[in-house]
Amino acid sequence: MRFKYNALLFFNTFFIIFTHAQHLKNGNFIEKIDGISINYTIKGNGPVMFVGHPNSGKIGYELTLQPLEKQFTMVYYDSRGTGKSAAPTKIEDYSLEKSVVEIEELRKKLNIDKIWF
Repeated sequence: MRFKYNALLFFNTFFIIFTHAQHLKNGNFIEKIDGISINYTIKGNGPVMFVGHPNSGKIGYELTLQPLEKQFTMVYYDSRGTGKSAAPTKIEDYSLEKSVVEIEELRKKLNIDKIWF
């Protein structure tokens, strides 16, 4: 039983790393998402992990999560109204639903099937 578990774990890890590894260009970018300019930075190589927070910018994550860049393609993004991303004009645009739209649209623009979050 233990062998089957370890073999399954190895296969899943191998599958995630090699079939979902994306080759995104590293650098700083801006995308228009849901009518708002969203700033993001790509660093590293491997499966794609999105990192952001609706109440703070991405700089703290970029500084503290650098070791993950050896195993993941990190997409650090400034949510609407934070960091270098534009702020919405209506308070209603700061919602969980809008945050989900933001993440999903950025995923689509980067042509990524699956992300770590």
